[in-house]
Amino acid sequence: MVKCHLSDFSKASPLANIYQQNILEDYDYNNDDTNRSLFWGIKSYFKILNVKKVNNPQLYGMYLLWKEELKVSDSNQLKERQLYHATSPKNALSISQNNIDWRKTYRSRFGIGACFSTCPKYAHRYSSANGAFMICKVLTKKIEVVDVNYDLNVPTKRENDTSLSNTGKVYVKYDDNTFYPEFIVYYVLTGFDIIPTRA
Repeated sequence: MVKCHLSDFSKASPLANIYQQNILEDYDYNNDDTNRSLFWGIKSYFKILNVKKVNNPQLYGMYLLWKEELKVSDSNQLKERQLYHATSPKNALSISQNNIDWRKTYRSRFGIGACFSTCPKYAHRYSSANGAFMICKVLTKKIEVVDVNYDLNVPTKRENDTSLSNTGKVYVKYDDNTFYPEFIVYYVLTGFDIIPTRA
């Protein structure tokens, strides 16, 4: 039997680099070719004030465990998406440490869970002029398309893990660790006075 110590996990890829970094680091999104479209999607409607990259090995480790678990039955159905979650700058800091708590959802147009959108403009609809986008990795496998339903606690079919709005813009998750906050993007609506945001 191979003995494994907790310290070994800090050296294992892909978590090794995260353990050596601060939980939040300044991020130069202008030189990010991989995620360029995500940031430009925000810049189309908002002024970006600052971007932070989230390095949280505990959250990311749990996310990776769930990703592998979901691959077991049918890896072809599993999709890893990058979606937007709009929140306040204060909440963004809490999310970077503890992830999104779907139990505290109060905007439940398409289900009482953690909500994500393909469109930053749509995600911002109920936010203030100064806000923060979380760009998140989100795992989806079996999706149920839903109409507006403020009382939907879980998808109606047991095998479904995600609900998707009939507009195709909103994904809702009802469990923990199937999403991970990659970046915090502090922003302000174009045309509004910029209020300094503490990072």
